[in-house]
Amino acid sequence: MLADRQRESSGVVSAPTLRTIHGQPGNRAAPGLWHWLVCTGFLGLAAFALYRIIAVTQADRHALHDPSRALAWMPRHPEALLVRAERQLAEGDLAAARATARRLLAAEPLEGRGFRVLAAVARKSGDDAQALALYGIAAKRSPRDLAARAWLAEHYLARGQYRAGLAQIDAILRKAPYRERFLLPRMARLASDPEFASELAELLARRPLWRASLLSTLEKENPGAADVVISGLAQHGGLTVAETDEWLNRLMRQGRWAEAYGQWTAMLPAGQPALAAVYNGDFAALPSSRGFDWRKNRLPGVDLSFVPDAAPRGSGFTAHATFRDRPVAALNLEQPLLLRPGNYRLSVRMRAHTLDSEQGLEWWVACDGAPGPIGSSSGIGGTFAWRIVEADVRIPPTGCGGQWLRLQNPAPGGAAQKVKGELWFDDVSIVSVDPVGPAIATLRIGRGQVMAGAPSGFQHVRNGEELASGQRLLLFDGAFASVQYRDHCTKRYRGPAVAVIDDRCLPVGAGGSPSRPVTVDRVAAATGIEAAILGGMEDRSSPPAGR
Repeated sequence: MLADRQRESSGVVSAPTLRTIHGQPGNRAAPGLWHWLVCTGFLGLAAFALYRIIAVTQADRHALHDPSRALAWMPRHPEALLVRAERQLAEGDLAAARATARRLLAAEPLEGRGFRVLAAVARKSGDDAQALALYGIAAKRSPRDLAARAWLAEHYLARGQYRAGLAQIDAILRKAPYRERFLLPRMARLASDPEFASELAELLARRPLWRASLLSTLEKENPGAADVVISGLAQHGGLTVAETDEWLNRLMRQGRWAEAYGQWTAMLPAGQPALAAVYNGDFAALPSSRGFDWRKNRLPGVDLSFVPDAAPRGSGFTAHATFRDRPVAALNLEQPLLLRPGNYRLSVRMRAHTLDSEQGLEWWVACDGAPGPIGSSSGIGGTFAWRIVEADVRIPPTGCGGQWLRLQNPAPGGAAQKVKGELWFDDVSIVSVDPVGPAIATLRIGRGQVMAGAPSGFQHVRNGEELASGQRLLLFDGAFASVQYRDHCTKRYRGPAVAVIDDRCLPVGAGGSPSRPVTVDRVAAATGIEAAILGGMEDRSSPPAGR
């Protein structure tokens, strides 16, 4: 011990002491050094993380309004690079916009909007092929970017590539439904092109979310095209029962009964042997309340049912009405008719039990919208067995494009219209009593199912059938036929439609064939689609990829 102290005082350090100083076991100074080094490292990392947070926050804050300031904080900030590239593009500095877009893609390779800027540069440079390819990449990489899809939509539509254009529009409206008010009126205008209308119907059959809005816009702004689109929907099986009924009722409200009848026949089961003037007049099937079938309405004071026919008939049903001593203006069963001008005989088989009303009930045929009948039966009441009730009907030459068949109460309103008792009826028919005129034209059937007017309605006809003036043709869906007059003038018709054989060869349309949309200049119609989609509003709906 004394020797060690002497060595320390003389400056000589022993080996064990030296080892302890340099970190050998027993030294208490080494942990402090390591602690200092670790703390210094953590402080450095924390400072870097804090700076990073501040830099990202400041870059995000200034990216949209001052991209240069944002890039000073973060040189690879994707949003700031995009805004700078778009501004350079708007200022016409294509080279700078291209360079900035490439910087953006180097920072975010999956950012489709960078490709959109490059596409716009290519378009402004006149390279449409390169622009199309780049816009396609942009839409795939950033599917929510409306600007890329807007350009693609207008590009395809203006070139008649309607399926591709509609695919872009569908994607836009699914992601940005608020663009409907800008875009749908343009689509309604384009629907005047039958090819576009056909592609549109096929897409609508898949029930996109914007379908109802488009159909409403079509009906308001382009009714002719609306009919073609809805007809196409019906062919694709894409119409609901409610939509079909509303469409046919709309045609009838517009006075277009022949068109409504033609479209309704397209929905009937195939192989109809004939179509009587009164459809389902024998109640072989229960009324469907659709189209030109019987329509059953709700009416207090009347119970209406359909009972099976009694033997020996044994097929179909018989209508049975029970009146509960309450005022009723008419039976709650009626049927729309499509009768050409002329004279007819209405016939109904019926029986009654204690049927009591002030003036008796009457069968009426009335022009659509008219207050009174153009033919009516005598009053019906009391108790009687099965018998035939008849009435003469005359359809005027004008102002009666469609008619209604009803069992009416002619008494004035209020208590005078009270009815009680029971009534059964069946076998309702209307038959023309006018003589058939001389043949003036020959029918040539190109394809499909065609019927011609007969005294009792429509019957199937063969190729080469002779047709008389005033006779009508019924062309089912997909049918095509021509009518050759004696003077060699020819008129052509396409179904579904109802056409009238004129006494001379008038232009198609005057004889009752349905209107068709005319082909429009698709380039002019499609121009503005891009602006309509963007709506003049800034769109920032898609964040940069990877952020």
